[in-house]
Amino acid sequence: VRHSHWNVLMGAYRSDPDGCRAVFDEMRSAGLIARPRDWRSLISAQRGEPFECVRAVFEQAKEELQAQVADQDIFAALLNAVRRGDVAELRWAFGEMRAADIDPESPGVLPALRQAAYSARLRLADFEHQEQQQQQQQQQQQQ
Repeated sequence: VRHSHWNVLMGAYRSDPDGCRAVFDEMRSAGLIARPRDWRSLISAQRGEPFECVRAVFEQAKEELQAQVADQDIFAALLNAVRRGDVAELRWAFGEMRAADIDPESPGVLPALRQAAYSARLRLADFEHQEQQQQQQQQQQQQ
């Protein structure tokens, strides 16, 4: 029950990364160990923040949770947090998901992860299409 109180507070700060982090840190100072759902809330609050912030929170979660980081909700939050990023950021997120042996196409995957992966893949496909067009234009200019 005690965790739920903190998680609700973190949810209230979902669009305020600093406020969410303050609640998260206060929860841990109160002697509670952060669970995957707590890390998910903290990662979700990073949406719209620079990639370095998102990555730092995820890396901290990975270090502290170890095998528990292979949580579909955490990866859904991660993909949503970086989905507006560039190609390297999206590829990094998918690489982390593969390293955790999570396949967003598997039959038992959570709908939230499936949707987040779909949106991120669309963005990645747009980037790759733009890269191909730029390469073709450069080749045409060289001829």
